[in-house]
Amino acid sequence: MKSIIAGIDEAGYGPLLGPLVVGCCAIEIELMDGESLPEGDELPCLWKRLRRCVSRKRSKTGRTIHVNDSKLVYSPSVGLRELERSLLTLAACFGESMPDTLDALLLRVAARNHSELLEHDWYHPYTQERFP
Repeated sequence: MKSIIAGIDEAGYGPLLGPLVVGCCAIEIELMDGESLPEGDELPCLWKRLRRCVSRKRSKTGRTIHVNDSKLVYSPSVGLRELERSLLTLAACFGESMPDTLDALLLRVAARNHSELLEHDWYHPYTQERFP
């Protein structure tokens, strides 16, 4: 039997202070051998199923990607590195290679709106900046 688990979240300060990013995810899952349908509103735990790849906490070994609320993934002491690593790893799953610039990422995730995004200063490509 199959189920679909979906979620949506936003990150950013909104249109008054800068870019706002809204993301969504829908995952179709199939019950594993021996797994029964959950009762009530409980769903199978995706964290358990994805534990080899993703973690809600920062990995000391770097073997998993940190997936959580952006306020928990970003750290002033580490900078954007951890947040970029998670985002770019997930973006690479939907293309042939990891995007290496903001423009390449925008073309991958918002190709239909690319020219409209470039009307806003914060989306202008900065040639000296490369993603990790």
